[in-house]
Amino acid sequence: MSDGKFCIKCGCAVPAGAQYCQQCGSPIAGSDAEKQRDDMYKEYDNAVKDARMTWLTFLLVIYAVPAIIWAAWALMDMTAITNTIWNNTEFQSWLASHSTVTIDTVRTYVTAIAYMILASGVLTAVSLVCVVKRKWWMVAVITCFIAAFLCIGSIFGMLIGILVGWMIYSAKDSFTDVPKDADKETQ
Repeated sequence: MSDGKFCIKCGCAVPAGAQYCQQCGSPIAGSDAEKQRDDMYKEYDNAVKDARMTWLTFLLVIYAVPAIIWAAWALMDMTAITNTIWNNTEFQSWLASHSTVTIDTVRTYVTAIAYMILASGVLTAVSLVCVVKRKWWMVAVITCFIAAFLCIGSIFGMLIGILVGWMIYSAKDSFTDVPKDADKETQ
């Protein structure tokens, strides 16, 4: 009954030409059934990678585009924004106890924030390009983390940015320029 083959999972002897172990149901090493199973695993793994990259693309787009648009608008309309803040009654109440603040100080502060958000949006867009191209994994990770820390005024934005950066970091195997042996060496 056996030609010297044994199931690598349970050790049971298997008949010649068998595709599956009669004892445990595992595909026999070197059989067409094993190749089909491995192909199914690869297909599933590729579908998971594609879904992960789609989500990363979505998350990066929904941050980068509004951030760049808002920052560009703020920088172009800085006088109106500064005047709106300066003339706000709550700000004027706060200002009564902070006599060293001038309208130029407010403009400088708002301008700095706008430039930080613009830089954050641009860095997120760089990360987005890397994710879409599935190249430059380390660039994608670093630019995403820097963009997250430029959101220092928004704890929620910073946490989301760190989470997305970690998601990119963990998607290393989806990038084409990362050596496949690099994953095995780090484990």
